[in-house]
Amino acid sequence: MNKSKMLFLKTIAPMHVGASEGLGMVDMPVQRESSTNIPKVESSTFKGELREACRKLFNEKDIPLLFGKEGKSGKLAFTDFKLLFFPVKSSVNIYSLISCPYILERFFEESILYNTDYDINKEKLGELIDECKYVKDDMVLIPFDIDKNIPKYIYLNDYLFKTRKIKFEDIFCGMQGFNTVLNRIVVVSNKNFIDFVTYYTEIVMRNEINNDVKTSKNKSLFTQEYIPSETIFYGIISKFNDIFDKENKDQVFNKFMQKLSNGQLKILQIGGNATLGKGLAEIISLGMNFDG
Repeated sequence: MNKSKMLFLKTIAPMHVGASEGLGMVDMPVQRESSTNIPKVESSTFKGELREACRKLFNEKDIPLLFGKEGKSGKLAFTDFKLLFFPVKSSVNIYSLISCPYILERFFEESILYNTDYDINKEKLGELIDECKYVKDDMVLIPFDIDKNIPKYIYLNDYLFKTRKIKFEDIFCGMQGFNTVLNRIVVVSNKNFIDFVTYYTEIVMRNEINNDVKTSKNKSLFTQEYIPSETIFYGIISKFNDIFDKENKDQVFNKFMQKLSNGQLKILQIGGNATLGKGLAEIISLGMNFDG
């Protein structure tokens, strides 16, 4: 299998990647995994936005070679972008980036499965996953490599948790640029994580105005859900090898990977309401720094 590129997607502004029409209290919900209710960014959504960004950097004839066209695949293959860290208001560092044992285990398993460019210390990984599995609902785990004098208790939103030190700097040591977020990482239980990502997204009430009389239209009030700023997703980009394809796309693929690595494709507009300042996101590949 070809070595794949692991990418992180960090939201700069609140992001609405819409799902189908809402069945609950939110009229316009975000995309979520049906089995876990965890927010995600569909591969097709990310691919479409990346395609638009590439139009400014590539010749028009190169775009279908990379992304495909009707009836023909391109050179790039994408996974969904899955949630890794979710921001919540915190009594430490203004906000914390929460994760949970299920998310971390899945993240590392996929890193190995896709043969990514992230070198994993499997022994340290096993120790981390085993330790995380025992986190209780009234407890959170905080890395002690960054702050050895962690408080005995921490507030996440309005909830108080006991803290316990955990060492996982060694696990992320292969990810250059990850040190800037390590001091915000907090591991909560799987149950608490699902509650946070379900009930602590941003919900915005919007209204549609009748331009003729400058008043709201009948039944025009609606709610829209946003993924908050500072959320971090991860996804995989791989080279797709089509044995029936006679075109040589490697040159344009290598050009794409070079532009991705040197930051020329760093900022994307993802989802709706761009004119309202929503949807800005930052692509971070291994070796690039997180800002914050």
